[in-house]
Amino acid sequence: MTEIQGCNAVINELATGTGWVKANWSSTFYPQAYRNLTLLGRKPIAGPMLVLQGEADEAVPFLLIIVVVNYTCENFEGQDIEYLTLENVTHVPVLYASKRIWLQWIRERFEEKEVEAGCRTRRLESARPYEYYQAEVNWYFEFSEEGYETA
Repeated sequence: MTEIQGCNAVINELATGTGWVKANWSSTFYPQAYRNLTLLGRKPIAGPMLVLQGEADEAVPFLLIIVVVNYTCENFEGQDIEYLTLENVTHVPVLYASKRIWLQWIRERFEEKEVEAGCRTRRLESARPYEYYQAEVNWYFEFSEEGYETA
């Protein structure tokens, strides 16, 4: 990873059945430490939060996020979470499919507009048939030459 300056997509390729990684890599200190640092949920949030989730996301399982959002809302008072799911959308495309929504949400935070109190869930469906869209971009590996090229 360090040598090729790869992002999280690279580690997924390296670690899933390619034979490039030692068989017991997941039981070493590093993945365990990373898991502990990035463990989701089980904590209250400090302010309003917008959670976007593609229902076809394979990188961050849809059902995991539902459980974490529901746990947070049910176990901590005063949580203001808007959970927005997008039908038939995967991991990175969720950012493009919901762009107008999260840009408006951020704008309203800078304008100090109050968010609706509590937790709420919305589901967006496409107005056009899904076969009109390309589900994923075509990925390829290359060496990063500039710092901004890494995720």
